[in-house]
Amino acid sequence: MLVNFNLLFLSRSVYEGALPTLGDGLQYSKVIQSKTKKWAEIIKKSGAVANS
Repeated sequence: MLVNFNLLFLSRSVYEGALPTLGDGLQYSKVIQSKTKKWAEIIKKSGAVANS
């Protein structure tokens, strides 16, 4: 049986709630920066700290 692993990976990712992002590297970088800022604020407000 021939399996297309790209489709298998994508379907599993979508099933788990991931949303594919299309675009070039600059657009992807902007998405990562906005998500990092968003989660940094949430983590700071929660008072969570990393265990060392």
